[in-house]
Formats: sequence, C-alpha cells, structure tokens
Amino acid sequence: MINRNENYCLKLLMSDSRVEEDMMKEEYKSKGYDCFVTLISGLGTSLEEKILYHSIKAGVHSSLIAECPYEIELLVHALEDAMKGIKFINSDMKVKVAALGKNNHLVVSVYCNKRLYKQVSKPFIGMGTALKS
Repeated sequence: MINRNENYCLKLLMSDSRVEEDMMKEEYKSKGYDCFVTLISGLGTSLEEKILYHSIKAGVHSSLIAECPYEIELLVHALEDAMKGIKFINSDMKVKVAALGKNNHLVVSVYCNKRLYKQVSKPFIGMGTALKS
C-alpha cells in the first residue's frame, strides 16, 4: 500500500509539464513538505554519477536535506533503492528524479526511459524511502 508521502512523490514525478510541476511543489510546500524534481540525460554508462550529483545538489538547494554527510547519505540510500532495477547500458537515457520529505520521512522516485534501438525505448519507475532518526 502506498502512503501519502509516496503518493505525492509519484504525482510529482509523473507531472506532464513544468507548470504542473511548479503548482504541485507550491501545494506540497504549503502542506509542510520540502521537494525537488530534476531531469538528467546522457549515456547510461556515465549517468549514475550525474544522477547522484544533481539529486544531492537539488536536495540541498530545496532544503529537503542539509549539506551534512548524514542527510546526504539518507538521500543517496533512498535514491539507490529507487534505481535498483535500472541497468545502465551504453545508450541514450533520460531520467527524472522527484524527492519529497516531511519531518523524518524522505521519499525518492525515479522515472527512466532508455532508448534501446531507434524507436524502441523501455520505461522504468522505481521508489525508495529513508527515515531520519
């Protein structure tokens, strides 16, 4: 069963436009959540590091996490859980990461679309969570 935080994070991840995304972020911020969405693209073999780097940067910038090793590790842990099913192959990949947190609960969701051959692509959605102590 998906809880409220996970539901909000998935909705943010699946937003269709930047306008819709911004409206959701404002709504969630008014409910006391901190959140971010970031888009990353590139070749799969070098993409994993870019995803971690840009997600940590977005997490700190949005105040979702503090710039301290403990909170960065929480985000990385949840992000790695969300990316477990992605195989980083040497092809074009587009990744959208959404993260949301309130109090001590952090949720990260990842949407990945990788091009396998010309017009053939394979989508993937994953989710990871972490609890702050």
